Amino acid sequence: KWRQHLRFLLEVELNNLLEKYRKNDLVDITGVVITIRNMKTRYGSCQSVKRKITINEILVHYDKKIIEYVFLHEIAHLVEPNHSKKFYQLLTQLCPNHKALKRKLNSLKE
Repeated sequence: KWRQHLRFLLEVELNNLLEKYRKNDLVDITGVVITIRNMKTRYGSCQSVKRKITINEILVHYDKKIIEYVFLHEIAHLVEPNHSKKFYQLLTQLCPNHKALKRKLNSLKE
């Protein structure tokens, strides 16, 4: 029951982010499906062709800004599938403080 409740809270947060970024000018997120899973090695993944984003359920325990960073990182992959220069340019437009948030996220792993 508790795990279901935590997943529900994360789902609510992700739906809020979908709504917040629905009309952004950088990435079309129409029809994107988000799933929540227990992932061993990643915080998120994106299947750009299928328009499917998977988010690690562990993020429910993290600050909302971290969840938003992972969400934005994954939606940037809808446009740029790899970690190219263009990808990071887009991510910087979506999330100007992404480097600081990534450092914070990495520090939480230790």
